[in-house]
Amino acid sequence: NTTSHDNQMRHLVYLLENAVINLPEGQEQMVWLIDYTGWSLMNSPPIKTARETANILQNHYPERLAVAFLYNPPRIFETFWK
Repeated sequence: NTTSHDNQMRHLVYLLENAVINLPEGQEQMVWLIDYTGWSLMNSPPIKTARETANILQNHYPERLAVAFLYNPPRIFETFWK
C-alpha cells in the first residue's frame, strides 16, 4: 500500500490493465469483489483519490465491469441504496 495519490492511481491502472490482459479470449468483462472489512471513515481515501478513481473507471473502463459484489459494506452505504 502507498499513501501517495499519484502512486495509488498508477497502481490502480496497472492492476486494471493486468486484469484486462489476462482475460480469457473472447471475454471482455470482469467481476469485482470489493472487501470493505476494516473500512472506516477514518481510514478511507481522500475525496480527491475517490473522485479520480471514479473518473478513471468510468472514462477508461466503462464496459469492463460485469458485476461488482460488495463484501461487508459499511452502513453509510445504505444511504446510497435507498
